[in-house]
Amino acid sequence: MVSEDEITAAMRDYIRLENQLVEGAAGAAIAGLLQAAGSHPELIRGTTAAVIICGARIEDSALIDVSLV
Repeated sequence: MVSEDEITAAMRDYIRLENQLVEGAAGAAIAGLLQAAGSHPELIRGTTAAVIICGARIEDSALIDVSLV
């Protein structure tokens, strides 16, 4: 399970790196992959991992929270 802070960080990083908005559901998937890669790298090493990035529906308040951190 990922925390709200990890989801926010994943969303912020994705927005900065890809210049695309991403909603919380995709942020949770990204955060989960990053968490797995950090805590259990043997599960991912040598494999191809994919995250489906869907949607850009993000409320103004959530976008402000993501951008302020």
